[in-house]
Amino acid sequence: MEQEPWETAGRRFIDQHVRYDRYGVVDLEQTARNAHIEVRRELLSHQQATLAPFSKGWIVRIDEMVTEKQEPFIFGHELGHIALATAGVPFFGLSAQQFQLAEAVCDFFSAQMLSSLYGD
Repeated sequence: MEQEPWETAGRRFIDQHVRYDRYGVVDLEQTARNAHIEVRRELLSHQQATLAPFSKGWIVRIDEMVTEKQEPFIFGHELGHIALATAGVPFFGLSAQQFQLAEAVCDFFSAQMLSSLYGD
């Protein structure tokens, strides 16, 4: 698969899947449905969230200790990984430097998504 620039992939993913309520706040439930994501709250030992593909889309596991205020950013970060994956950027088997870059890009994606910059 040819790699799409992450900025383009991120914008396209936000436009296609992210939904905002009438106040410009990300509707996490509707966004998860649109992106074929099953969200599970579980006790995770060393991470705030994990992401895994499955036959119908993606599973995002969010640690039970994550607060309601933290959840949108963490969910958005995981969406960033999905957007990168749709652009042809793997999220497994990365070097340490590639992993750090991917994490920074996913944080940026989440911040952009939550800022309503791309909202309707």
